Amino acid sequence: MGRKLSAASALVADVSDQVDASIVRTAQEIADDVLTLSVVEEPDRAPYHRLAGADEVLSPRPLLGQSLASKVTTSVTSELEEVVEIDDDFEIAEFPIHRGSQLVGKTLAESGIREQAGVNVIGAWFRGEFETPPDPNATLTNGTVLLATGREAQLERLRDLTQSGMRPIDRGDTIVVGYGEVGRTVTNALADAGLPYTVVDRTEFEGVDVVGDASEPETLREAGIGDASTVILALPDDTTAEFTALVVRDSSADVEIIARVEESRSISKMYQAGADYVLALA
Repeated sequence: MGRKLSAASALVADVSDQVDASIVRTAQEIADDVLTLSVVEEPDRAPYHRLAGADEVLSPRPLLGQSLASKVTTSVTSELEEVVEIDDDFEIAEFPIHRGSQLVGKTLAESGIREQAGVNVIGAWFRGEFETPPDPNATLTNGTVLLATGREAQLERLRDLTQSGMRPIDRGDTIVVGYGEVGRTVTNALADAGLPYTVVDRTEFEGVDVVGDASEPETLREAGIGDASTVILALPDDTTAEFTALVVRDSSADVEIIARVEESRSISKMYQAGADYVLALA
């Protein structure tokens, strides 16, 4: 183990909060010049991992919330988010196709993406399944996520093609269901972007606008489902989230549903329930 670590440039610890701290300590004892990254399930344990010697500590749930929120914020801002810079003038980014986009219903070959935006589509997620290279005859739907490379201006043109237009800024424009750690991260990102939102949770506490069960149509109506363009399901239980997605879709055929799931095996079920974009914690 010592020989392997001494030749390594980085170590990622992702077993459990307690075990990860022990791994970091062991790594520091063997080779203190190795970059150590630790993953914590509970963010309040991050300071202890830093005390153990971790150079970076990541918590997946806040990252999950930020990613879910970005699917809304990138639709109403002029800035690209989650872009990886390959060199000074070349970048790679992912773009979910929104409801109402001119790309929906076309195959990749028919889309004209290359001609209109000048980007290269190097991969795509179809209902949670990643394909690289993507099949040119695959049909693009709302919820398909394109992975593309190009220059910033080209990627911006692709973003415009994947959107359905700028969302109106009205209260209730985004409904956030679930106000746990992921939900709070989502609302913080929406607030930073200046976007209005309504929070629904079963528990009454500060930050919750509508107290009730979002799987009940009455609760959704009180939250403004009739005027909402997006519902973000930030629920910790996959079965509950799936049923809520069914009720949301029945309540509004046009609303965009963005959902989190705990387990990767739940992704396909969420799409079947009517979700447009699904991201698993895993």
